[in-house]
Amino acid sequence: MPNTVRAKKDGLVTTVIINQPEVKKACKVEAVHKLHSAFQTFDTEPDAKIAMLTGPLALPTVWSSRAKRGTPQSER
Repeated sequence: MPNTVRAKKDGLVTTVIINQPEVKKACKVEAVHKLHSAFQTFDTEPDAKIAMLTGPLALPTVWSSRAKRGTPQSER
């Protein structure tokens, strides 16, 4: 299942794209592991502020925005 999940970063936004049309909205085990890895990478990048999960041709379906832990409120 090549290229099932990929992430691309553009400034503060990281877009995670899941491409597995054969199972529609379900996730295969391999895809779950790749999604977990993509979001772990996002969480460790200090300048990443927004993660967006989408399909290959769809409009964004999930937005996740969070302030980094330990960041003072005035800097968020």
